[in-house]
Amino acid sequence: MMEDAESGHGPLTAYVDHTFNPMSTIVKNGSPDKVVIFDSSDLDEVIKTGDLKRIKKFVRNGAWVVMDEIRRVLWWKLSCAMLKDASTASIYEDTVKEVFGEDGKQHQVTMPTFVDVSTKEHYHISEPGIHIAKKVICVLGTTCPDITYAPLVFPICCLLLHYMDETDCYNCMYGLVRSSVGYLPQTKKAHDIMKYVLSDLAKKYAKSFTSYISKRGLQSEGVMENWIWWIFRDLPFTHLVRVIDCYLVEGPKILYRVALAILNLFHKHVVKANAGKLDGDLDRALSQFCEDIPVSPEKFLKVAFQIRRFSRKELRKHQLKADIYINSLRNVTITHTLPKSESCDSLNIKVSSSFSGPLPTYESGIINDDQFQAIWSWLPTRISLYEPVLLYTSSEHGTSLSTFYGRVEGTEPTLLIIKTKSGEVFGAYCTTDWEDRQQNQKQYFGTGESFVFTLAPKKRRYSWVGLKLQENTPNMASLFMRGDGNTLFIGGGNGVAISLDGNLYKGCSQKCQTFDNPPLVEGEDFECVTIEVFGFKSD
Repeated sequence: MMEDAESGHGPLTAYVDHTFNPMSTIVKNGSPDKVVIFDSSDLDEVIKTGDLKRIKKFVRNGAWVVMDEIRRVLWWKLSCAMLKDASTASIYEDTVKEVFGEDGKQHQVTMPTFVDVSTKEHYHISEPGIHIAKKVICVLGTTCPDITYAPLVFPICCLLLHYMDETDCYNCMYGLVRSSVGYLPQTKKAHDIMKYVLSDLAKKYAKSFTSYISKRGLQSEGVMENWIWWIFRDLPFTHLVRVIDCYLVEGPKILYRVALAILNLFHKHVVKANAGKLDGDLDRALSQFCEDIPVSPEKFLKVAFQIRRFSRKELRKHQLKADIYINSLRNVTITHTLPKSESCDSLNIKVSSSFSGPLPTYESGIINDDQFQAIWSWLPTRISLYEPVLLYTSSEHGTSLSTFYGRVEGTEPTLLIIKTKSGEVFGAYCTTDWEDRQQNQKQYFGTGESFVFTLAPKKRRYSWVGLKLQENTPNMASLFMRGDGNTLFIGGGNGVAISLDGNLYKGCSQKCQTFDNPPLVEGEDFECVTIEVFGFKSD
């Protein structure tokens, strides 16, 4: 049996503490802009059009106060319109009975482990309301078992319960979780990606703030560590509900806009208050600034929306870059922490020369034992425990790029080795399946564990520059692998480390930003004698 959310005060549900006074959270300084207030009839008309641009404009310009009646309808209709799953028949009641028994009630509710107990903001929700929020989240954890880390689930659930009952709240939360737009990060990695993305965005859209912290010797990623809580913990409720109005239409992009607005407003505030000097901890100063933000909700959103040319495509690019960087950090940690020869000997497996055991057997028409030993010492430790398998050789399989793809697809990682007519030997360690090129042949893919190398006339490895540059890694330095029917590329950014033509005969090697390598051959251009590609197997 669902618990009644009606008979609250005004548009707020009965889940809200009756002592809550929304007027107490009105901005302390500044005055609200003159705006046109839309009502429910306007909302119905706009929603019916299904025109996303019109709906976005309507919500951005809404200027509804906390106690406006429209929000009770607004959030639910936005959920139905933008989150298709939220408009389907509810499974909430049936799952409540399965989890809590036939009466649907339970005195003690244990929250799923994906909720961060240290960040349970509830925004004036009463104790019975908090119980309902926990119940909704327990059901969400049952119906969405793939969530592993989602600290935003609890605060957003409590926000929704201000204006809707528990069943509608569950439906909306389910829609947010299942939406392809990615409203809610649901893993620790996805949550960590956000700080790197905002750090990159700040370099372009909050340059003054970035320069400000750089002069003080602060790392932007450290400053951005908890930026999402500037919004969900520190902003006044009046501002937060307006952010959620837009968030339900525009997705996570609005959160980045709002964070950038905070950085820009904060920098102006610091400069105006004390000529750029800051006493005390920057994290606390940012939190305090958000709590006492000196502009109205509408002025605040206006600053956020004045950021031009900020697209979902750009956001996705920064997310991919951060994903690659985090994967690389994880792989480096694994490489440094894997056991060495003692434990490998006990497993009776062959290991590389970086350990104490013999090299694996290999078949190559290009490299000798000394060169193979160099390559094996460069491989990630977990890969050097495998056996090399010759997947493709141009001397046997022909010189066609389509044949090359056909023989190496379905395998990752791979090792590419090239010998030129001039006797130079070089190549690349490619971490990702070449089949991934088919998703978009104009896009690069791969991870920061990739590297390029030379073996003759000298042995040298060039790793991804992001491993040492970290947050200062240029966007063009995350271009690892790319291929189509006519060309294969490895590395990018003001040059390509290795490029091969469709006949696997002519190629070019240039200095590139991805690996900060010099040309791997003399004179940049080369003609191939033999190309080999190795995969790795565990048996």
